[in-house]
Amino acid sequence: MSSPFGLDFGNDNSVYAVAKNRGIDIVVNDVSNRATPSVVGFGMKNRFIGEAGKTKESSNIKNTVANLKRIIGLNYDDPDFKQEAQYFQSKLVKLDDGKVGAQLRFKGEQKTFSAVQLAAMYFGKSKQIVETDTKLKIHDVAVAVPAWYNQEQRYAVVDAAKIAGLNPVRIITDVTCAGISYGIFKQDLPEGEEPAKIVAFVDIGHSTYTCSIAAFKKGEMKILGTGVDKHFGGRDFDKAITEHFVDEFNAKYKVNARENPKAYYRILTAAQKLKKVLSANSAAPLNVESVMNDHDFSSQLTREQLEELVAPLLKRTNGPIDAALEQAGVTIDQVHSIELLGGSTRIPCLKDFISQNYKEVSRTLNSEECISKGAAFICASANPLVRVRPFKYTDVVSDTIAINFGENEFEPVFEKASPYPSTKLVTLTKDADFSIEAKTASNNETIAKFDITGVPKEATDLKIKVRVDPSGFVAVQEVFYETVEEINEEDVDEEGETITKTSTKTHQHNLTVSGGSPYEIPADKLAELTAFELELTSADTLVKQTEDAKNHLEETIYYVKDKISSDEWKPFASEAEIAKLDKLVNSAEEWLYSDDGEDAKKAKYVAKYEEIASVSNLLAGRKRQAEQEKIQASKAKQEAAQMAKLAEKLQASRKEPKKEEPTEDVQMD
Repeated sequence: MSSPFGLDFGNDNSVYAVAKNRGIDIVVNDVSNRATPSVVGFGMKNRFIGEAGKTKESSNIKNTVANLKRIIGLNYDDPDFKQEAQYFQSKLVKLDDGKVGAQLRFKGEQKTFSAVQLAAMYFGKSKQIVETDTKLKIHDVAVAVPAWYNQEQRYAVVDAAKIAGLNPVRIITDVTCAGISYGIFKQDLPEGEEPAKIVAFVDIGHSTYTCSIAAFKKGEMKILGTGVDKHFGGRDFDKAITEHFVDEFNAKYKVNARENPKAYYRILTAAQKLKKVLSANSAAPLNVESVMNDHDFSSQLTREQLEELVAPLLKRTNGPIDAALEQAGVTIDQVHSIELLGGSTRIPCLKDFISQNYKEVSRTLNSEECISKGAAFICASANPLVRVRPFKYTDVVSDTIAINFGENEFEPVFEKASPYPSTKLVTLTKDADFSIEAKTASNNETIAKFDITGVPKEATDLKIKVRVDPSGFVAVQEVFYETVEEINEEDVDEEGETITKTSTKTHQHNLTVSGGSPYEIPADKLAELTAFELELTSADTLVKQTEDAKNHLEETIYYVKDKISSDEWKPFASEAEIAKLDKLVNSAEEWLYSDDGEDAKKAKYVAKYEEIASVSNLLAGRKRQAEQEKIQASKAKQEAAQMAKLAEKLQASRKEPKKEEPTEDVQMD
């Protein structure tokens, strides 16, 4: 059985959680961090994903893609693309389908990958990390995405998960996941007729800002309203600080660091660290070695200077909160508390701005981990084999969904800000097969189309169940018509006479529903991309195994050379064996550091190791055997001494004269 997996798909870092052992645990990655960089890099032999990609980013910047969640499902001609392109150092290109892709050097050749493929690579690595840490099989996943994701972007995440070998049971808004974490762990929520507890969740992450207003009762949460600023986050603060120091560096050395991606990245990395230091200190230094042209750079920034740099950004903080309150139909006085989420809410001036303009903020939840925990809970809830605490939740539709039921007219069926999951029952009269088409109001794009076949030729009242499912996708659950059958039954009355009773029975006739969303990747294309991803994963695994075999051979060479030079094995080997072993390790060492040994196949490293081990293991075994014999002899000697000592004690006790017991005279009367 698959262990439920919650993935908080972040722009800078992602967090993983699994439901197991009657609880929800955060997964640590291969370097024991609780968050993993959302980065995919490419090299001469293999890919570098997550921590490995982040480590190599500065030296491999043009072949490393970050900000994955900003480009997945995005059209190259979308106005948002120009806003996003400034945060990429790798080359972004327009694909044949109009979507955004990345052009990179991989294995010495120029390759182009779609954003869906890049996300699938990251999801596949995420799956490996979770399986390694938990020793569990991972298949089902709930992915947390931003509230502003449209249908196309949500379907792109679904496709990426499938390519990675995962089953995306839910695509959930990230702040909704945080609200679920709050609801399932909070013990003081109102019940019954008590008024609901209103909580505002303010989530400011690396690249986006969301505020959702939620109403809580025990075992239940309703999102009342959501406001977003999808181009506001920690990276904007990083950019403001970086631009300040780049100007200072350029003025000092009369160069242009903006034209050098590596130089700009070095200052950006230092600026990110400085921002974190300023969260707890009034001033912080900035030191960067060899920014460009062998110039080192040192400076400092105070918290007051930072606040001046980001003053224009702070003015945008009101937008999402005001929009969420308006959509929810509540005032800030009706809000019980403001819960802060996301790493950027730790910036003091940002936190203070929200407190001063609204009300005192709180941090009940772990702001970095609550989203992934909520996603894991949702994933577990979707699995009928897993028992979870009952908890109901609804989100709000981000855009009005209009539907055409084959009448050449679109009607708004699911209004913006209406709750979902939700099902609407529509009754129409039809006498022929027809199609149902759904569009979103904001861009008038078709998001789903279904063909209904098997309609009777005579005019029939059809009942159509249209649903926005828990992932926010539009689906036609079923289309059916009903017929009524009269049934005559004979019975006997009280006087014994036979009477006939007439009753009715309703029969439901389901029609065939086919179709789906135009955003879904066709099955054949999905299979092709999945096979390609498996091929890349296998190649990465082989490269790692080859590197491990090479390192193992190198360690063995140095280990054996040390044993030979120290004469440690000399008492356990003949001169011929020592000479043979010495020749083997010297030959292997010479080969290892030659051009042939630098880039050999895994089997060659293993063969060289086994050649040395066939002799070295023999000598090491003799030494261990001699040591064991010595230990056993010493142990036997100790036991003999103890027995002799015990025998002496027994013999001495026998020779001691017995003491006579004193007698007492008793006089008799």
